[in-house]
Amino acid sequence: MHLGHVISSKLNDCKDIENRRCNFIGQTNNVLCYFGKLDSVTKHKLFSTYCSNMYGCQLWSLDDSSVNDLCSAWRKGLRRIWSVPYNTHGNILYGLSGDLPIYDEICKRSLHFIATCWRHSCDLISFFARHGITCARGTSLFGRNITTCSAQYTVSEFLAGTVDINAVVRQYCRNTETKDQTRMYQFMRDLIVCMTETVDMCFIKRRTDELCDIINFLAVN
Repeated sequence: MHLGHVISSKLNDCKDIENRRCNFIGQTNNVLCYFGKLDSVTKHKLFSTYCSNMYGCQLWSLDDSSVNDLCSAWRKGLRRIWSVPYNTHGNILYGLSGDLPIYDEICKRSLHFIATCWRHSCDLISFFARHGITCARGTSLFGRNITTCSAQYTVSEFLAGTVDINAVVRQYCRNTETKDQTRMYQFMRDLIVCMTETVDMCFIKRRTDELCDIINFLAVN
């Protein structure tokens, strides 16, 4: 362990990502244990505040299979936060939350770190970043991550510093959604809020059950 990072003898990120996944699961359990009776919108705000620490993810290799395990755990946590079925589609979870998909969030932070090193005022840092990307893509962390991100984003614009990384990644995620999907996400969110208010106002239980049935149907279809 060094500065919060788990360093393994295999010189890969598996142990570090696994440690972060376990910490995330523990933090999510704590939020649900202490604040489980709050409405889903409030629980999501607490989730974003206390469970979204991705310190050091800029140094992870994006093609490591452990990243997929972390993303899977993240989606399970969101399902529990929003009280939706276990098989709710991932895009619906992020649509309800209004957040970037966790994989895109990690990619965004990695790209920002690489672009900062690329344009760094220190010649040594800039040289290592440029060498890793242009000459050693197969063996360099920067090179592999740039190759992975190139499948989704226009990385040349990031390195040149001509665009805002956060804006471009968010725009990419919005482009994957249709207007009908966006309206459905908002409708589901409104239903979840309505269901919470219905319980608080002690309306008849049958109405709450009907809302649950609608939410569950939309979540998995």
